[in-house]
Amino acid sequence: MRPLLLFAVALSCVAFLFSNYVIPLANLRLNAMKYDFTYTKPTFDIKEGIFYDKIPGFIIKVGRKDPNGSGIYDVVIYENGTNAIQDNLILADSGQMKVSGDKNSLDFVLNNGTRYEERGYRGTVNNDYIRLHFKQYIKTLDLSSFSIIKTASDSNI
Repeated sequence: MRPLLLFAVALSCVAFLFSNYVIPLANLRLNAMKYDFTYTKPTFDIKEGIFYDKIPGFIIKVGRKDPNGSGIYDVVIYENGTNAIQDNLILADSGQMKVSGDKNSLDFVLNNGTRYEERGYRGTVNNDYIRLHFKQYIKTLDLSSFSIIKTASDSNI
């Protein structure tokens, strides 16, 4: 009975040390790798057919993505209005997503689509409705509000 008790105590100590040191370090490295991958291939975080609302002021839906990671199809970008200004909607057949060199903006280069916009204040009668058809349209989303600080993958917790 004594050898079994010693084995259980030793196994408990090993499990504690593993949970305390190895698992947090592995999670840190995994999240650092996911961060790098998300910025090199921005479509990685956006799932097909699901509305993505992680960028403040925008809701994005992509119908289909290229396996290479930058091509997108059946794109819907909904921009929430600020200060009671009406909302904007962009629909496009295809496009590409690119992160700028300074990683402060996300550029959508959209092809063959329409931009719908209402100008004016909500609740008023005289609002302008604008419909813009385009062959190519570049929509830039500001990512500076994220201000993510990259954690080094080799640092200890």
